[in-house]
Amino acid sequence: MQNTTIAMKSLIVTNGLITSLSKVGLKNFNHDFDFVWYENLVLSVPKNVPKNCILYPTLFNVNNVDTDFYTDWLIELILKNKYTYLFPTFYDHLLPIYASINERFNFLGVKSEQAAYHKKHVYMQTWEKLGLPTPKNYFIVDNTIPSGDFTYPLIVKPTNGTSGVGVKLINNKEELDNFFSINHKKEALYQETVDGQYRHWEYFSFGGEYIIQEYLDNAKLYTMLARIVDGVIYDDGFFDVEVTEVPYFAETSFHYPSSLDPSIISNIYKDIEYFIKYIKLDNSPFMFDILVRDNQHYFIDFGMRLSNYPLLLLCAHDNNYAGYWMNQLVTKKPFTYNI
Repeated sequence: MQNTTIAMKSLIVTNGLITSLSKVGLKNFNHDFDFVWYENLVLSVPKNVPKNCILYPTLFNVNNVDTDFYTDWLIELILKNKYTYLFPTFYDHLLPIYASINERFNFLGVKSEQAAYHKKHVYMQTWEKLGLPTPKNYFIVDNTIPSGDFTYPLIVKPTNGTSGVGVKLINNKEELDNFFSINHKKEALYQETVDGQYRHWEYFSFGGEYIIQEYLDNAKLYTMLARIVDGVIYDDGFFDVEVTEVPYFAETSFHYPSSLDPSIISNIYKDIEYFIKYIKLDNSPFMFDILVRDNQHYFIDFGMRLSNYPLLLLCAHDNNYAGYWMNQLVTKKPFTYNI
């Protein structure tokens, strides 16, 4: 392996298995970076603080972030340590903060033009506007129990959600009312409250709204990873995905190469390229989740970052992907990796 030294200093903010793998790739290519270690109940600070580690100053709850404090804290770190890049492993609902900082410091990555697309209902409405296939959606934007002419079963999912958290199959009106009601007992650490009353322990909004979505029975799930650098899109893999039994949809395995018909994959990529160019995304990794039923594809999820779901990286990705990515941003030379 040829090591390189590149004058670009990165900050990795989200810490977990995904960033552990990113750090491997960055180290293997001698990239200069720091990462944040969250001092909370889930990720405790070790006695021997790792090299390149910055301690987060307060308890961190991804469901209730003080955005002003978070923004000021990031800006202070950038000015103090002279970072030139924010590594794209952030939670989707924090994307507007990263977009504003990228613009302020002229960093590569997402900008204000893409900031609104951190919410699922925004990019789903855009897909509908552009004529791209997506399941029928009903959008919930307040704290009330939803009412409407729904066809059961259906899916409920948070507009700010990630990795399937807060997503559930609902079979009837009683289950729907129960999920959105605020008369539950305290059962979970981060259980949400409304006026001192508790929501269902499975309700997890990440501080946003909820979508009620059509359920496509007997559809199969696929995911694709890609990157765009200076306007050129590079394919990083199209995978078959297996998930748990309903009512939840946790991803359990990935298969490459995909078993899907190449003509369907080709049509999916055409739609993806159309959307990516429409929102003017550049110099960013991105991903889509797609359902396919009866040879028809439906887009259901989108993100402008590396995958936060570690299984895909563990099972399918070259651990040096982060290093390759940084190399391409600086040298403009494309790369290939081992799947």
